[in-house]
Amino acid sequence: MNEIQCNFCNKILNDPVTFSCGHSFCLVCVRQIFRKDNICPTCQKPFGRPFKVNEKMKIRIERFIEQQSLSAKTNESDECITNVQPNSSLLSLPEYTILEIMKVDIKCGCLLAQTCKKLNELFNRDSLWMDKVLSINPHFKHQIGASWKIEYFWLSSRRNCYIKGGINNYNVQTIFYSANQIHQVQVIDPSDILTVYDNQYLYEINLNNEINKIKLSGFKSISKIQRRANKLLILDNDTFYKYNLLTQSIICSYIPHNKIITTLMNERDFLITQHSILQMNDDGTFTEAVFPNMDIVDAMFYNKNIVLIGKEMDKNCVHVIDTSGKCIKVIEFDNPITLVDGWRMVDNNNQLIYINKSVVYCGNEMWIPGEDNIKDNESYSTIKIKKRDYDIVICIHSNFIQINDQTFEIDIETNDWYVDELNERIILVDFNQRKALVVSFNDGVLFSIILGSDSEIVRGIIVNLFEYKLYVILDKSVRVLQFGN
Repeated sequence: MNEIQCNFCNKILNDPVTFSCGHSFCLVCVRQIFRKDNICPTCQKPFGRPFKVNEKMKIRIERFIEQQSLSAKTNESDECITNVQPNSSLLSLPEYTILEIMKVDIKCGCLLAQTCKKLNELFNRDSLWMDKVLSINPHFKHQIGASWKIEYFWLSSRRNCYIKGGINNYNVQTIFYSANQIHQVQVIDPSDILTVYDNQYLYEINLNNEINKIKLSGFKSISKIQRRANKLLILDNDTFYKYNLLTQSIICSYIPHNKIITTLMNERDFLITQHSILQMNDDGTFTEAVFPNMDIVDAMFYNKNIVLIGKEMDKNCVHVIDTSGKCIKVIEFDNPITLVDGWRMVDNNNQLIYINKSVVYCGNEMWIPGEDNIKDNESYSTIKIKKRDYDIVICIHSNFIQINDQTFEIDIETNDWYVDELNERIILVDFNQRKALVVSFNDGVLFSIILGSDSEIVRGIIVNLFEYKLYVILDKSVRVLQFGN
């Protein structure tokens, strides 16, 4: 305790400054001492400017205070209950009102809980801590029999480390390694399972970083896998398969007459070929909508409709198809069309633009599914976030980021990003430099994260803010950066 105590005010050091003699004082105290004399009060040795805060000691003190606070808060024994009675007017309030008061400030709640047995019982009630946990993580998976109170302090501690940032507040672990290249990555549920495929096996990685390895038998050269629950849609050479993960068996297969383009999954399963859409049933039967004059090159879902991209009679076009196979909208473009889903594009002038939603992109124009008109891409090269009282507009450029009327320099070229609206920050990722920046909407760059070594290739990131984890998908491995200890 003495080493984190100021030798002048005898309190825990605040912004500690360490003199050359080794004694430490609060920054405010140092300034008071310097006004009178430039001699250390403890050993009488002289000191001078500058008064530089000892950052390592500051971090150590902050961790000590957090641990002490956490220890005090999680102590559920009756030893902390004193005979001091709170104001009788407080106890006369309805229980739900008292709980709301205690929720507002946890420190205040701790103090109130120490004053009488009734308040202590209220403070340890599951409903209070469940509300606190779900306010941080609406998708939190509660362990049966576990204490909501302890889970709150665990989650709160992780969030605090994420907010503070810096290399001292997260640890890095490689949770998966393959001898082969990773080809497919899919998140089944942002708070549940990460699925990785490396051309031989399918790997399920859960929140505890436990890996389930599944051999996919009977396939030669898989080009695409999609998953929903325990069903896979697999493209292998020119054949379409449905596969059951539980029984590890093929449900059905089909070889279409036309070239396979892609698969789509929602409540139903679709196979998209060069000239048709097939709705595939589990028994191998299907219904087909044929477009003989169209060469389809890509497809995506929009609500329950399917957006087809390609050419019809030598014209670049987009067809919007309903679930019955009927064409409900056609849009024509002068130039070749690309489907973009939140990735970096280069326009005709070799300028970087960034798109944060699924759009149909063509030269300097783009079409947002659901809108009536084609837009100039400048209208959608920004990220727009609507808040209750104001809007946030983010524009990402090659060497700076503009957030509303503020501009912050960045030393990366962004390939991908993740917007954390709750904590008002954005995570920018540069695949080439293998680096991420965490940028505050108000304060600019908070800290940077090194994602991989020079010999590794970054293929993408998956952010799980429910658990305060950042998954880094590399060429042959998956790494997780977890905030907190």
